[in-house]
Amino acid sequence: MDIVFCCVCNQDVNVNRVTGRDIYPHRKDLYHLSLIQCEKCKSHAGCHQNNGKPLGSIPTPELRKLRVQLHARFDYLWKSKQLTRFQAYQQMSEILGKEFHIGDVRSKSEYDKVVAAINKIREKLAKEKMR
Repeated sequence: MDIVFCCVCNQDVNVNRVTGRDIYPHRKDLYHLSLIQCEKCKSHAGCHQNNGKPLGSIPTPELRKLRVQLHARFDYLWKSKQLTRFQAYQQMSEILGKEFHIGDVRSKSEYDKVVAAINKIREKLAKEKMR
């Protein structure tokens, strides 16, 4: 059994392995997904499809929305071809002083720090482009 931090329960919790069929019974297109579910509150998070490792902590509903917004902001850095994906993660890790993964963002204040780091990279890229 895995232990993962649940932002809803605000503690490390035991999790059960479930599938998309369990969480999204109305979405046949998601049945193949591998997920974890908090034993206490039943909140869930996704897992890497290649190795089954949790994608991060289990978010609250609000945090789940914030993480989606972070992905849109962050992924633009590498999808726009301004940086490679590796470079984008590397620069974020350097600015934040720790290995960066969106799934590790556990609060609104952490979200704000990540947004500030993304903006810092965007500003740097804009300055380089003007040269």
